[in-house]
Amino acid sequence: MATLDVTRAEDTKRVVEETVQMFGRLDLGVNKAGNGVMGAFEEQTPEQFAGQIDVNFWGTVNVCRAALPMPPRDWA
Repeated sequence: MATLDVTRAEDTKRVVEETVQMFGRLDLGVNKAGNGVMGAFEEQTPEQFAGQIDVNFWGTVNVCRAALPMPPRDWA
């Protein structure tokens, strides 16, 4: 299992490339990372919102962008 920071595009690219090197292809990607802050909306800081956006939005974008160029599975 790999550990990575999905907010860092270079981390996601590295893990996807390592996976393809190890297994020859990438069959499936699951964007499961998520970040939330508990409490009243008006009490959340801009930094807390930015952290949520970084993980929840940019993490998904980074993983998808890293995975799309990988060789497709031969479904035949």
